[in-house]
Amino acid sequence: MTLRMLYLVSVLAVSGVSCTLQNRPASTGIEGFEKLFEADGIPDIELSPALGWSEFVNAYVAVGDNGYLVSSYKYNGAVLGSVGLRIREDLLDGLGKPRAKYHLKINFDYFGGPRFDGVDKLVFDTGRADPSKMRESLAFRMYETMGVPVPRVEFATVSTDGVSLGLYVMKQVVDKRFLKDRFGSADGADDGNLYECSPPGCLLEWAGYTREGYVDKSCPGGEPCGLLQITNEDVPELNDYSDLVAFLDILNNSSDDVFAAQIEEVFDVDGFLDYLAVAVVIGDYESYLGTGQDFYLYQRPETGRFVYIPTDFNRTYGSSECMSSAESTGADVLAPVCDVRARPLVSRLLAVEDFRQRYKSSVYTILNQFFTPVIQHQWITELDDRIRASVEADSGSEYSFKEYEASLSSNISSDDKPNLLEYVENRRAYLLTVL
Repeated sequence: MTLRMLYLVSVLAVSGVSCTLQNRPASTGIEGFEKLFEADGIPDIELSPALGWSEFVNAYVAVGDNGYLVSSYKYNGAVLGSVGLRIREDLLDGLGKPRAKYHLKINFDYFGGPRFDGVDKLVFDTGRADPSKMRESLAFRMYETMGVPVPRVEFATVSTDGVSLGLYVMKQVVDKRFLKDRFGSADGADDGNLYECSPPGCLLEWAGYTREGYVDKSCPGGEPCGLLQITNEDVPELNDYSDLVAFLDILNNSSDDVFAAQIEEVFDVDGFLDYLAVAVVIGDYESYLGTGQDFYLYQRPETGRFVYIPTDFNRTYGSSECMSSAESTGADVLAPVCDVRARPLVSRLLAVEDFRQRYKSSVYTILNQFFTPVIQHQWITELDDRIRASVEADSGSEYSFKEYEASLSSNISSDDKPNLLEYVENRRAYLLTVL
């Protein structure tokens, strides 16, 4: 049991609330992930692009090159000499935007070098949309506590050419290594088909019996988008989308009298209902509920069922608005979608009385055990103790240290983005009232 779990169990024991984590996804604890994401302190990652940092940035800004370039990587004395490093930002009219701080991505074996202790890729997010820098970490903890398989999140400071770039949110990438880390490899648990929802979004509506209905090749930038298969894509007997089509056929086309039984054969319904409960409580609308993106579907070979894997949580805890909801704190608990487009994965599941009650039970569990002002304050305080000095020293942040401090409180926010504890108190009050 990790220190995080021990802490949570002790808090709940003191409060007299029982805590069962039977839904927690298995983790093999790949060594590199344990090193990077279970650190007591905040690791410093040193990057040295072969071009030099200034020319590396110039290649993005003036030339429009945001592909991988050669860099060295240093972490706690371990050095890799030729990792792939890219600026993870969009281009506008073929060129990059000058910024004080950029989102970054590392691909360790892009140029043929070794993985970092089993890790293929890492994402470094600036926390640009979040003055608290904590929303990713808090949301990860909420999802993990409810057993939802999510990519790991940690903090790191990044430096290059002897200059600090500041504090980053370091995130695990959902790929083959993630599958092995979360589900293990027994019985081929990591060998299934993984589908990424690529922007502009995937509503999981029926689009026919062939791959072409779910992959759009006319997307901006010339790259395909939609539901993209990213494992086993080169294996002919596994890349025909037949597993995904069978799932979507049942989701969209099965009759009401057989839907409940059939969908549980091909989809981890309980896991999705736990995801949905967390997403509704913390306001995760940069997801299937809102934008229709930032998620993966993975068919586990040992069960034959698809699993929903959410990602990217920097706009949670009131940071993004549920446009179709009249409730100021976010989505209606029984109509938790944020525009008028169909969401069959939500509407069909919640139309089943048993599923709806399971979902409401998960919401109750979250509100009573984890999403209380006391426990959320403890989580926020823990994070503040860890990152406060790094936030104060971060000259590249788009927010002042004063704005950071204010964003943690229960005070009424001065803008339309609520402070963390302000959101917790208001959202919890609303959900308890309607439930």
